[in-house]
Amino acid sequence: MQKFGHFIYLLLISGVVIACTYPNNETTTGSNKTKEETVLFDTKTGNSIINPNNFDVALLSDLLLAELNKLRTGKKLAPLGSDNTLTKAAQDQNSYITGIGKLSHNQPTPKKETVGKRVDFYGGDFDMVGENVQLWGFMVVTSGKKTDIEYTTYAEAAKGLLDNWVSSKSHYENLVRKEFRLVGTAIQFNKNKTGLYATQVYASDGR
Repeated sequence: MQKFGHFIYLLLISGVVIACTYPNNETTTGSNKTKEETVLFDTKTGNSIINPNNFDVALLSDLLLAELNKLRTGKKLAPLGSDNTLTKAAQDQNSYITGIGKLSHNQPTPKKETVGKRVDFYGGDFDMVGENVQLWGFMVVTSGKKTDIEYTTYAEAAKGLLDNWVSSKSHYENLVRKEFRLVGTAIQFNKNKTGLYATQVYASDGR
Protein backbone atom coordinates (compact mmCIF):
# COMPACT_ATOMS: atom_id res chain seq x y z
CA MET A 1 0.00 0.00 0.00
CA GLN A 2 1.42 3.38 -0.98
CA LYS A 3 1.50 5.88 1.86
CA PHE A 4 2.30 9.51 2.27
CA GLY A 5 1.45 11.81 5.07
CA HIS A 6 2.53 14.02 7.89
CA PHE A 7 1.93 14.50 11.58
CA ILE A 8 1.59 17.83 13.29
CA TYR A 9 1.18 18.81 16.92
CA LEU A 10 -0.35 22.21 17.48
CA LEU A 11 -1.08 23.73 20.89
CA LEU A 12 -4.02 26.11 20.78
CA ILE A 13 -5.77 28.16 23.45
CA SER A 14 -8.71 25.78 23.46
CA GLY A 15 -6.94 22.48 22.97
CA VAL A 16 -4.43 20.28 21.23
CA VAL A 17 -4.87 18.91 17.74
CA ILE A 18 -3.02 16.44 15.60
CA ALA A 19 -3.68 15.73 11.95
CA CYS A 20 -2.66 12.99 9.60
CA THR A 21 -3.36 12.54 5.90
CA TYR A 22 -2.68 9.46 3.83
CA PRO A 23 -4.03 8.21 0.48
CA ASN A 24 -5.75 4.10 0.53
CA ASN A 25 -4.28 4.02 -1.43
CA GLU A 26 -4.47 5.82 2.28
CA THR A 27 -5.07 9.54 3.06
CA THR A 28 -5.03 10.57 6.70
CA THR A 29 -3.22 13.97 7.70
CA GLY A 30 -32.27 11.89 24.25
CA SER A 31 -32.98 10.09 27.22
CA ASN A 32 -36.63 9.57 28.27
CA LYS A 33 -38.29 9.32 31.66
CA THR A 34 -41.75 8.14 32.69
CA LYS A 35 -43.91 9.27 35.54
CA GLU A 36 -47.54 8.29 35.91
CA GLU A 37 -47.52 6.96 32.34
CA THR A 38 -46.42 10.33 30.93
CA VAL A 39 -43.28 10.19 28.79
CA LEU A 40 -41.01 13.22 29.06
CA PHE A 41 -38.31 13.57 26.40
CA ASP A 42 -34.98 15.20 27.05
CA THR A 43 -34.99 17.88 24.37
CA LYS A 44 -31.43 19.14 24.40
CA THR A 45 -30.60 21.62 21.65
CA GLY A 46 -27.48 23.36 20.45
CA ASN A 47 -28.07 26.03 23.09
CA SER A 48 -28.12 23.50 25.93
CA ILE A 49 -25.14 23.52 28.29
CA ILE A 50 -23.07 20.34 28.13
CA ASN A 51 -23.41 18.14 31.20
CA PRO A 52 -20.77 15.37 31.44
CA ASN A 53 -23.22 13.25 33.44
CA ASN A 54 -25.83 13.45 30.68
CA PHE A 55 -23.78 13.95 27.54
CA ASP A 56 -25.57 13.83 24.18
CA VAL A 57 -22.76 12.70 21.90
CA ALA A 58 -25.12 12.29 18.93
CA LEU A 59 -26.21 15.93 19.18
CA LEU A 60 -22.65 17.23 19.32
CA SER A 61 -21.59 14.96 16.44
CA ASP A 62 -24.48 16.22 14.32
CA LEU A 63 -23.67 19.85 15.12
CA LEU A 64 -19.99 19.31 14.28
CA LEU A 65 -20.95 17.76 10.94
CA ALA A 66 -23.26 20.70 10.25
CA GLU A 67 -20.41 23.14 10.95
CA LEU A 68 -18.11 21.14 8.69
CA ASN A 69 -20.62 21.06 5.86
CA LYS A 70 -21.23 24.79 6.23
CA LEU A 71 -17.51 25.26 5.66
CA ARG A 72 -17.46 22.91 2.67
CA THR A 73 -20.53 24.34 0.93
CA GLY A 74 -19.09 27.82 1.42
CA LYS A 75 -16.10 26.62 -0.59
CA LYS A 76 -18.46 25.14 -3.23
CA LEU A 77 -17.56 21.61 -2.15
CA ALA A 78 -19.98 18.73 -1.72
CA PRO A 79 -21.21 18.23 1.85
CA LEU A 80 -20.11 15.05 3.61
CA GLY A 81 -22.54 12.31 4.54
CA SER A 82 -22.25 10.28 7.72
CA ASP A 83 -21.01 6.70 7.27
CA ASN A 84 -21.36 3.87 9.83
CA THR A 85 -18.09 2.14 8.88
CA LEU A 86 -16.10 5.36 9.21
CA THR A 87 -17.87 6.09 12.50
CA LYS A 88 -16.73 2.72 13.88
CA ALA A 89 -13.15 3.46 12.81
CA ALA A 90 -13.35 6.91 14.42
CA GLN A 91 -14.80 5.49 17.64
CA ASP A 92 -12.06 2.88 17.79
CA GLN A 93 -9.26 5.43 17.55
CA ASN A 94 -11.02 7.93 19.81
CA SER A 95 -11.44 5.32 22.53
CA TYR A 96 -7.78 4.37 22.16
CA ILE A 97 -6.42 7.92 22.51
CA THR A 98 -8.80 8.64 25.39
CA GLY A 99 -7.49 5.54 27.14
CA ILE A 100 -3.81 6.42 26.73
CA GLY A 101 -4.43 10.12 27.35
CA LYS A 102 -2.56 11.46 24.33
CA LEU A 103 -3.11 12.10 20.64
CA SER A 104 -2.00 9.62 18.01
CA HIS A 105 -2.99 8.25 14.62
CA ASN A 106 -1.51 4.84 15.35
CA GLN A 107 -2.26 1.83 17.53
CA PRO A 108 0.01 -1.07 18.58
CA THR A 109 -2.43 -3.71 17.30
CA PRO A 110 -1.20 -4.60 13.77
CA LYS A 111 -4.69 -4.86 12.27
CA LYS A 112 -5.54 -1.38 13.59
CA GLU A 113 -2.14 0.26 13.24
CA THR A 114 -3.20 3.04 10.85
CA VAL A 115 -6.45 4.71 9.89
CA GLY A 116 -6.45 2.79 6.62
CA LYS A 117 -6.13 -0.52 8.45
CA ARG A 118 -8.86 0.46 10.92
CA VAL A 119 -11.25 1.30 8.09
CA ASP A 120 -10.41 -2.02 6.43
CA PHE A 121 -10.93 -3.81 9.77
CA TYR A 122 -14.52 -2.54 9.92
CA GLY A 123 -15.25 -3.51 6.32
CA GLY A 124 -14.59 -0.26 4.49
CA ASP A 125 -13.36 -0.20 0.91
CA PHE A 126 -12.44 3.31 -0.20
CA ASP A 127 -9.91 4.81 -2.60
CA MET A 128 -8.82 7.42 -0.06
CA VAL A 129 -9.22 7.90 3.68
CA GLY A 130 -8.14 10.59 6.12
CA GLU A 131 -8.22 11.27 9.84
CA ASN A 132 -8.19 14.28 12.17
CA VAL A 133 -7.90 14.01 15.95
CA GLN A 134 -7.80 16.57 18.74
CA LEU A 135 -8.27 17.31 22.43
CA TRP A 136 -10.48 20.36 22.96
CA GLY A 137 -10.49 21.82 26.46
CA PHE A 138 -13.11 23.62 28.51
CA MET A 139 -12.21 26.60 30.68
CA VAL A 140 -10.97 25.44 34.10
CA VAL A 141 -11.14 28.03 36.91
CA THR A 142 -9.26 27.38 40.15
CA SER A 143 -9.82 29.44 43.29
CA GLY A 144 -7.94 28.19 46.33
CA LYS A 145 -8.79 24.52 46.67
CA LYS A 146 -11.91 24.84 44.53
CA THR A 147 -11.85 24.01 40.83
CA ASP A 148 -14.74 24.72 38.49
CA ILE A 149 -15.09 23.60 34.89
CA GLU A 150 -17.05 26.01 32.71
CA TYR A 151 -18.89 23.83 30.22
CA THR A 152 -20.04 25.44 26.99
CA THR A 153 -23.19 24.91 24.96
CA TYR A 154 -23.24 22.11 22.41
CA ALA A 155 -23.21 24.69 19.60
CA GLU A 156 -20.17 26.45 21.06
CA ALA A 157 -18.33 23.15 21.45
CA ALA A 158 -19.08 22.16 17.86
CA LYS A 159 -17.76 25.47 16.58
CA GLY A 160 -14.70 25.24 18.82
CA LEU A 161 -13.88 21.75 17.63
CA LEU A 162 -14.12 22.76 14.00
CA ASP A 163 -12.19 26.00 14.54
CA ASN A 164 -9.30 24.03 16.06
CA TRP A 165 -8.99 21.95 12.90
CA VAL A 166 -9.52 24.93 10.58
CA SER A 167 -6.65 26.80 12.24
CA SER A 168 -4.20 24.01 11.36
CA LYS A 169 -3.21 23.71 7.71
CA SER A 170 -2.98 19.91 7.61
CA HIS A 171 -6.31 19.45 9.42
CA TYR A 172 -7.95 22.03 7.20
CA GLU A 173 -6.76 20.19 4.10
CA ASN A 174 -8.67 17.11 5.25
CA LEU A 175 -11.79 19.17 5.96
CA VAL A 176 -11.91 20.65 2.46
CA ARG A 177 -10.42 17.81 0.42
CA LYS A 178 -12.62 17.61 -2.68
CA GLU A 179 -12.25 13.82 -3.01
CA PHE A 180 -13.90 13.17 0.34
CA ARG A 181 -17.63 12.40 0.36
CA LEU A 182 -18.16 10.57 3.67
CA VAL A 183 -17.24 11.05 7.33
CA GLY A 184 -17.45 9.27 10.67
CA THR A 185 -17.28 11.19 13.96
CA ALA A 186 -16.45 10.14 17.51
CA ILE A 187 -16.37 12.39 20.58
CA GLN A 188 -15.92 11.59 24.27
CA PHE A 189 -14.76 13.22 27.49
CA ASN A 190 -11.21 12.86 28.71
CA LYS A 191 -10.71 11.14 32.05
CA ASN A 192 -11.02 14.24 34.25
CA LYS A 193 -13.94 15.72 32.28
CA THR A 194 -12.01 18.90 31.42
CA GLY A 195 -12.05 18.35 27.66
CA LEU A 196 -13.24 16.33 24.71
CA TYR A 197 -11.29 13.96 22.53
CA ALA A 198 -12.61 14.10 18.98
CA THR A 199 -11.80 12.00 15.93
CA GLN A 200 -13.13 12.29 12.41
CA VAL A 201 -12.38 9.77 9.65
CA TYR A 202 -13.02 10.86 6.06
CA ALA A 203 -13.28 8.89 2.84
CA SER A 204 -13.89 9.19 -0.86
CA ASP A 205 -16.65 7.16 -2.48
CA GLY A 206 -16.26 3.40 -2.22
CA ARG A 207 -14.39 1.47 -4.87
